[in-house]
Amino acid sequence: MDQFEIPLYMGIASLLLFDGEASRSLTDKAPVFGSASNADSWSDMLGLSLIPLLIYSSTVTNTPTVGEQTNLGQKSKLVGFESLILLTDFVFVEAVKNIAQRSRPDYSDRKSFPSGHSSITAGLSVMIFNNIENSRYKATTYGQIIQNTAVVLAGTVAYARIEAKKHHLSDVFFGHAIGAYIADFLYKGFLQLKPNVTTSFYVNQHEQLFQMNYHF
Repeated sequence: MDQFEIPLYMGIASLLLFDGEASRSLTDKAPVFGSASNADSWSDMLGLSLIPLLIYSSTVTNTPTVGEQTNLGQKSKLVGFESLILLTDFVFVEAVKNIAQRSRPDYSDRKSFPSGHSSITAGLSVMIFNNIENSRYKATTYGQIIQNTAVVLAGTVAYARIEAKKHHLSDVFFGHAIGAYIADFLYKGFLQLKPNVTTSFYVNQHEQLFQMNYHF
């Protein structure tokens, strides 16, 4: 099961079965951050803490050598593309918010579904995870600490958004699934390609054929 499927299915279940009640039970009976305003502030701070982790993981991950391009140039392009992934996530989530028009639990506006914080932090954690998987720290204790820290931070941000009364339970599950899927799809689709280009050309009495195959 892919990493985005679990929050997606949980989001569907929470939306259909117990979204409102579960959200209130999670935050009202045992608040972690003390108050909705504290939870709101912590969700921002914890989300921002993932950015240095992403930059660090981008400096240690393996990048393909392209011509005479310097290592710094390759890392800079990697960070630039990761920023583009986050921008894609943001634009998509904002579009869905404007279509869904779901009221937040605190009724501050109608941009509850899906959670942008959950989506962005899930995307950050996925890229950090993949960077470490492509580095010399893969399967090491140090690498696993970085990966687990990213995952825990993303999950904590999602919970904080519920306690801040900015999102329902399904909002954060769907947001997490969207962010994880977009980041994983674009990262693996464009940053882990190992192209193998082959060409062939032959002529006979019936046809002339030029063929190019691009394999991943």
